[in-house]
Amino acid sequence: MKKPFFSIAIPTYNRCRYLKSTIDIILHQTFQDFEIVVVDNASSDQTMEAVKHFKDQRVKYFCNRKNIGFPKNTKKAINLCRGKYIFTTGDDDFILFKNTLSDLKKILDNKDYGFLRIDVLERTVGGLGLQKKLMHLKENFSIDKNASDKDILNFIGRVDIGTIAGLVFKNSNIKKINFLESEVNPWFNLILTNIRKFGAIFISGLYMVISWPEVHKHQASHDIKENKLSYESYNNELFKLIPKNNLPEFKKNYYQKLIELFPCTKMYTSNSNLIKYAKRILELEPSLKFSFKLWFFFIIALIFPRIFWLGVRHTLHRSRDQINSLINLNEITHRYVAIVNKYQVFAHR
Repeated sequence: MKKPFFSIAIPTYNRCRYLKSTIDIILHQTFQDFEIVVVDNASSDQTMEAVKHFKDQRVKYFCNRKNIGFPKNTKKAINLCRGKYIFTTGDDDFILFKNTLSDLKKILDNKDYGFLRIDVLERTVGGLGLQKKLMHLKENFSIDKNASDKDILNFIGRVDIGTIAGLVFKNSNIKKINFLESEVNPWFNLILTNIRKFGAIFISGLYMVISWPEVHKHQASHDIKENKLSYESYNNELFKLIPKNNLPEFKKNYYQKLIELFPCTKMYTSNSNLIKYAKRILELEPSLKFSFKLWFFFIIALIFPRIFWLGVRHTLHRSRDQINSLINLNEITHRYVAIVNKYQVFAHR
């Protein structure tokens, strides 16, 4: 059987009401040489029925007997892909423009990159519009193969590799690459290997649209399991890119930024988990023990209830409108409205 040019990998769990629309939008791409690989992480809703609705043989469905977690399910979805390139997306995200795969194909015909990143637009929390663009790069931004660790770190820092929507990988010996048991960036080594071997590019002007998860739902990325952050394995791999003489300062700054997420940890989990989270940060970076910032964020996160942080989150998202400056805003808005009107599920968040 001929291998497709693109494989669209969709790891999913209990999102059937969005998944059906996400798949249908992909099927309307102008470039049609692709397969869609859906890996269901033992959903309890109607996910199987939603996928089986499509009679297109390019839509392939796999279901786990039990929930194996996000990192392993994502790895499985990627490893099942047969395409020359693998395009990942969340089950409630969607490709904005119909010509996205076609434009990516043209770029890859010109140069065989190992990793491509398209931009991401966030939907407004609690509303129907768009609130911001994740990566504010106005032009394509590339990096050559065999780049230095410093240049690679700069690249991945600018293009946000933490969001699954719109990551594109060259499918080259992927099964041999170590996927991290991490709720954040489990694909980090895949990106790193592909950049080193083939180079990478950020594509300006092509967009995925993502939805923030419902804030009342538990988020595993903020969990402490076996006294470890859910993404410690990612941290350890990231730190390997830093020169030894710069590592102490880098780690301190890195964990200082995590302190600001204490309210999010409270909102997504519980006080008991927040306490474990803060304790683990101090174990990893003891120098923060006397940090005013740490104790300030910890105390306010501990004291105020989840409903308070929910309100803060909505307020912040409403105030961070970074969409109006886009040159092609009219085109983006027109296409977004057309999708929301056609697929009403995206109008109800």
